[in-house]
Amino acid sequence: MRLRKARGLSQVGLGEALGVRFQQVQRYESGKNRLGPSRLSKASELFGVKIEYFFADESVIESFDSVESEAPERDLNRAIELFSMIKDPQLRKSIIHILEGIVERKP
Repeated sequence: MRLRKARGLSQVGLGEALGVRFQQVQRYESGKNRLGPSRLSKASELFGVKIEYFFADESVIESFDSVESEAPERDLNRAIELFSMIKDPQLRKSIIHILEGIVERKP
């Protein structure tokens, strides 16, 4: 809500940008509903923040550097968008397992 208001967006305007009704925006802001991966990606692009912004506490949010490179953010947003399109739970699990292996691998 703080970010939406800081950008001068109404709940109706944000809803239109995300493809939902303003009532759904109210549910997101109150914590009754969660944003799905594709809408979370859209919101981060709309507000010009990293996805991590939505998971951080206030002290972390204030420390984000807005001048960082946008390329990694675009890659992350695209990966989330693509991953959210995979409907097979076993395939999603396999992809996560592969990514964990890559991250844990030592050079």
